[in-house]
Parts: sequence; structure tokens; C-alpha cells
Amino acid sequence: MITKRTAHHFAEALPRATQHFSQTTDVVTAQDRSVELFHRVNEQDFAACERTQPAMSSKAYREGGVLVPSEHHIGAFHTWVRSLIG
Repeated sequence: MITKRTAHHFAEALPRATQHFSQTTDVVTAQDRSVELFHRVNEQDFAACERTQPAMSSKAYREGGVLVPSEHHIGAFHTWVRSLIG
């Protein structure tokens, strides 16, 4: 049985519930947009890698290719690993 008090409680709670739903929907939408952007960037990166992959068999990459300055620590690691495995 719905009393006046129960009806009043639902009438007050409905806007709060709707507001919460709206905020949740905004978060989900933002997450969906982030996932979509991440997916799109990955597809572009994969396409770029696939285009450059055939050239990796070139003599220019025999020693591992060229690293940008921010990747010199990677080159040092490669040199260290090659020294260990001969």
C-alpha cells in the first residue's frame, strides 16, 4: 500500500536518482570516447608498423637501426644483451 509519506519519499528520491544516472552516463560516455580514441590510435600505429616492417630486413637495420636520443637506454640494453648471448 502506498501512503502519502511513501509517495513523497519517491518524489524526492527520483531527481537524486536521475541525477546519479546522468552522472554515471556521462562517465560511461567519457570512457567510451577514451576507449574509441585508444583503439583508433592503436589501429594507426599498427598500420604504420606494418608499412615499415618490410624495410627492417634492410642492411641499414642489421645492427638494430637508429634510436632517438630518448631511447639510448634501450640501445645500451640491446648492446648488453648481445654481449651476454655472444
